[in-house]
Amino acid sequence: MTPTQMERRDLDNLQVLTANLSEITDLDRLSSLITDWLDRSCGLQDCVLYTRAANLLVRVAGPHNQPAMAMGQGLAGHAALRRESLYSPDTSRDQRCRTTAEPAPNGFTDGTEFHSGAASEYAAPLIHRGEVVGVLTGHNTRLNGIPERGRRCLDMVADILAPHVSALLTERLSERLDYGQVVAELAHMPTATQTELQAVYGSITERAAQMLNTSRAYIWMFQDHSQQMLECLDDYNPRDNVHVRGARLSTDNMPEYIQALNSERVILASDAAADPRTRVVHDRYLRTLDIKSVLHAPIRQDGRVVGVLCLVQQHTQRKWRVEEAAFVATLADLATIALTNHQKCLAENALVHAQKMESLGRLAGGIAHDFNNLLTVISGAVETLQLSHDRDAAEARMLKLIADAGTRAHSLTRNLMAFGGKQQLKLQPVSTAQLLANVQALTDGLLREDIRLTFQPCPRAPQLYTSGDVVQLEQVLLNLMINAADAMPDGGVYHQVQQ
Repeated sequence: MTPTQMERRDLDNLQVLTANLSEITDLDRLSSLITDWLDRSCGLQDCVLYTRAANLLVRVAGPHNQPAMAMGQGLAGHAALRRESLYSPDTSRDQRCRTTAEPAPNGFTDGTEFHSGAASEYAAPLIHRGEVVGVLTGHNTRLNGIPERGRRCLDMVADILAPHVSALLTERLSERLDYGQVVAELAHMPTATQTELQAVYGSITERAAQMLNTSRAYIWMFQDHSQQMLECLDDYNPRDNVHVRGARLSTDNMPEYIQALNSERVILASDAAADPRTRVVHDRYLRTLDIKSVLHAPIRQDGRVVGVLCLVQQHTQRKWRVEEAAFVATLADLATIALTNHQKCLAENALVHAQKMESLGRLAGGIAHDFNNLLTVISGAVETLQLSHDRDAAEARMLKLIADAGTRAHSLTRNLMAFGGKQQLKLQPVSTAQLLANVQALTDGLLREDIRLTFQPCPRAPQLYTSGDVVQLEQVLLNLMINAADAMPDGGVYHQVQQ
């Protein structure tokens, strides 16, 4: 085949390739199509498409932890910086091919160094409207293994790709702006009550599923610090627009998943059944829903994982993009903020309630103290009248009733002063038999006529003693009897047994 025939065939192939580019709206798919075509048509090996992000070149369709290449580093970085195609027939001797790994701008990389392993390499910059938007590289395992035809073909593809890559990068930037609007919207939602917290969780799952077009979105929370049980607080199904909750999932025998939650910013699993971090979860839970791919972002509070935001894809596998991972991780942070604000509101409400109770106690104690002074005068007058023997039986009985009522009123004021912190409890040995007798004497008129109270002290009752405040102990027993009476709407017999 003559050079002219080869060029004509290459141009025909490029025309077919160009016709298909307008239908592709995803950078990963575009990269796969181009690199596969170059491998088949131009005799190149391991073709790679890089896109530019500020001063870094990020590999498209590569592993998410693939380090980025800085402008001016590596053959691709030099081609981008010099804005011209470069060829290295022997990468092992070419200083331009040595790179220093840079963290990728998505935040999901371990920063390991990248080595192509190729003997020869060619890099062609993608330039659109005077700006470098990416670099296309081709490799060969043989020294000087990339012929002129392959290099010329790579240049032509780079020129064709440049406007398409520029348009897709602009679209991604627009998506990120949309993500920012969603984050700002969710960040301003109130989270004071439990109902409001649930509403925020529902909004997070709903917006996440809508923005990423996923099959389902969940928020799971651990029940305690042991991380042994997850409870679903929101499960959003966008197809039916329904939120449900309440499912539980035990994390026993899931150490790989728990370790990944505790150590990773997000868990990206395109194949949940094969990924070692999610394989057990798939076998125990995801398989029943035919979930193929998952994106999990831990919800952390005070450095500890307390829950997880889950996005899932059913029926078909999905390769998650770094922008999607960053967005979901941010939503998980918003879930943390909502939970923290809710707990803060609960603590503030509890403090306000405690302060109110403290004020009420002081008021009750002050009133009881003043009322106790009045009772002292009344009781003293009654005792003085009782000392006089010039009284008939009716008057004596009335005075006794007043004296008994005063005694009970004194006990009540003591209780109020104890509640208000103005009365010191008097701890002393108390005979249980005498305590029951005192309570029995106080029950007259407290219980309904259809309820009968019986006391059954044990034979050793006279020898049994306890330590406490007599008034407080009597009040406890009276409260128990009153509560028991309220629980007997149809009447009956209540036994007070001393063990």
